[in-house]
Amino acid sequence: MASLDLQIGNVAEIIAAVAALASTVLTIVALKIARAANDTAEFAAAQAEKREHSRDRRHLASALQAWWVAADERWGVFVSNRGTTPTVFHQVEVSVRGNSYNTEPIRIECLPPGDFFVESTTPWPFPVLIDDAKNLSPIMQTKKYAVESIRFTDPLGVRWSWDPKAGLQET
Repeated sequence: MASLDLQIGNVAEIIAAVAALASTVLTIVALKIARAANDTAEFAAAQAEKREHSRDRRHLASALQAWWVAADERWGVFVSNRGTTPTVFHQVEVSVRGNSYNTEPIRIECLPPGDFFVESTTPWPFPVLIDDAKNLSPIMQTKKYAVESIRFTDPLGVRWSWDPKAGLQET
């Protein structure tokens, strides 16, 4: 009978050892799966933050726009820096088609928030701040007068360009 007790005790110990080993293996596997899930979550969060940062920068840059306008007997380019976040753009170059006086781009070293009128003369004069654009009529139904491109630097030092085909692009 003693021999039977010894065998049952050995079997119980072997089963307990196997159970402990299986538990250890399962714990290690669960830990590896948890680490992989954490790495995936951290990567996804970093990618989402990158996309949000890029979207914020693009939103900031999209505040700068320009188009041809007529004002009484004068023609010119309306340059608008209006956005939800007031900002100053630097090294602004607006290339246009339709100015028989001047083929050079309009160059503005520092463009604060607001709306500006640049009269079509030679050379391009300084932009004039416009408080009320009611007297300015956009020129929309002709191919002769068009803004061909806008290039500028945002406050973060990022250079941007816009043209009708490619849209707004970081350069």
